Amino acid sequence: MSIKLIKDTFNYGMGQVLPKVIGFLLIPLYTAYLSPADFGIFDLAITLSAFLLVVMRLSVPGAITRFYYDYKGEQEKIYISSIFWFVLALSFLTCILFLLGGYFFADVLVPGLPYYPFIVLIVISAFLNSGSDIQRRLLQVRQQSAYTAKLNIATALLTILLSISFVVYFKLSALGLVMATVITSFILFIQAQYYLRNDLGGSVSMPMIRESLRFSLVLFPYHLYGHVSTLVTKSILSTFGSLAAVGVLAIATKFTQPFTIIINAFGAAFTPQYLASRTNNLESDYHNLSLLIKRIWFGSTLLFVGFFLFIDWIVIVMTPATYHDAITITKLLSLGFLPQMFYIIFSNELFFRKENKTLLLINMIGISLSLVLSWLLVRSYHEQGAAMAIITPSFVGAVLMFWFTRKKITFHPPWIFIFTCFALSMIIVSVDFFLIQDIRPYYVGLLLKAAMTAAFVLGCFKTDPKIFEIVSVFINKIRKK
Repeated sequence: MSIKLIKDTFNYGMGQVLPKVIGFLLIPLYTAYLSPADFGIFDLAITLSAFLLVVMRLSVPGAITRFYYDYKGEQEKIYISSIFWFVLALSFLTCILFLLGGYFFADVLVPGLPYYPFIVLIVISAFLNSGSDIQRRLLQVRQQSAYTAKLNIATALLTILLSISFVVYFKLSALGLVMATVITSFILFIQAQYYLRNDLGGSVSMPMIRESLRFSLVLFPYHLYGHVSTLVTKSILSTFGSLAAVGVLAIATKFTQPFTIIINAFGAAFTPQYLASRTNNLESDYHNLSLLIKRIWFGSTLLFVGFFLFIDWIVIVMTPATYHDAITITKLLSLGFLPQMFYIIFSNELFFRKENKTLLLINMIGISLSLVLSWLLVRSYHEQGAAMAIITPSFVGAVLMFWFTRKKITFHPPWIFIFTCFALSMIIVSVDFFLIQDIRPYYVGLLLKAAMTAAFVLGCFKTDPKIFEIVSVFINKIRKK
């Protein structure tokens, strides 16, 4: 592994993880100054913004990562100029249409989110992000990872400082958070123009735009579908539940952010190792890959069990009583972690075989089922129903991934160990959820949770007595590095 690859990985990791860690640590501040309803308004606004970002761009900026290397010199400048002005014009047109349509249909599209000032500000923010999106893609293809990390960290710090100022000092609640987002978007738009100042001197080429559109429109339905599912789920929850329910769901999602960070980091790190082992096609590599999967799965299940058993204490410490309903929702959302890890591990087999259509099919089935469950469950079970609808694609994806890959994998994954650890973890968390989490006094519940964690570890050890040896070797390797 080259020094540059290590540096790039570190820079991208820091740029993505540090802002999320800071946001997680600020949960006590936000929950102290924002009611669940206020947080619900902000979460609806951010969800709408993510949806608009996809619609305004048609996934065209993503084509830069594919076609940037095809053009050199003056052609490169023409390509970047063409994509930039096309995306800017498309974003402006979508912005106008949505502002006009939102004036009449805002209550239908996003129930509970006021048209003015929230929807107006969010649409403006989404438009301003157009230049920033082009810049981000160029930084990636030009391998300017240090610049990317500094930009991401600066953006996060600016947003957080503005949010604290507007919420704590000016007492603007949800509006303060949205205003912080808009101001940050405006500053980044100006900064992006400065970065692109030497790239935008070319003419506009319609053939280049059409080529990028043909590439991006294949991916657009998948990107759009996922955001539509999230927006629909929260809109239904706002309609049949309340804005406070949306806020509780949002806080619960923030508490599961550590899982999101782990999943993203793991996916980036594990895929090259899996693909290298499959390419080498050596028995020794397959043996090592199987051991690696066993280590990963044991660590993942132990982390999940520990999180599920003790997250209620963390929520109680970090939030006021008005947010303690998030305990149950956080536990439900965390159930999606292990299926996602399973999906990432074995989806690499389909990547290796270039079966992208199968991956797309699996994702679309999961998201479609999530939409159906949102309509059926959220109306009756509110935020708990929303949480169940959100984790459904993870379980569906894991089951379908096992079905499509079980006969294609040429090595021997530790299936018995995987399914046994998963079953043990589900038994442990079920006992906690239904019998232990409400036990008083608290220290009795704490002792029982510690005992169940030990029981889980012993159960995994009984399945594979060498698991401690495997973990010990793994830890020693990390120490040596």
